[in-house]
Amino acid sequence: MARNKKMFVISDENLGYLKQVKESKNLKYDSEALELIIREHKENSDLTRDAVIEIISENIANKIDIKLSKILKASNHSDKNSQILIELLNGMFFKNEYKAIVTTSEDKCMGLIMAEKEVNDRITKNRVRTLDEQW
Repeated sequence: MARNKKMFVISDENLGYLKQVKESKNLKYDSEALELIIREHKENSDLTRDAVIEIISENIANKIDIKLSKILKASNHSDKNSQILIELLNGMFFKNEYKAIVTTSEDKCMGLIMAEKEVNDRITKNRVRTLDEQW
């Protein structure tokens, strides 16, 4: 490694620190202490950057995990309710011996209209509550 002679201006405080490092590491020259400080700084900078990246990635992963678990719970709840409704309707069709159905594009009964309104109101309330909790 080539060595270059340079002249620097340094504060008394930093010069004192340089001499302290030189003495504590049993180095012969101030320049050796300065090179040691620079080398350690480079190594610590790389470690610090890696540590920051690791912390950020862990935080992001935790937040995503929390959001995904909420979505999964909601999805499971909806799926469970859908399956229950299918079972109820299937039982109703067998009991009443229905052979054909009227689709909602043809006609909607009052009960369905009431159920849709209730579900829409519940979704709206839950959304408002969620937005309020975020503030």
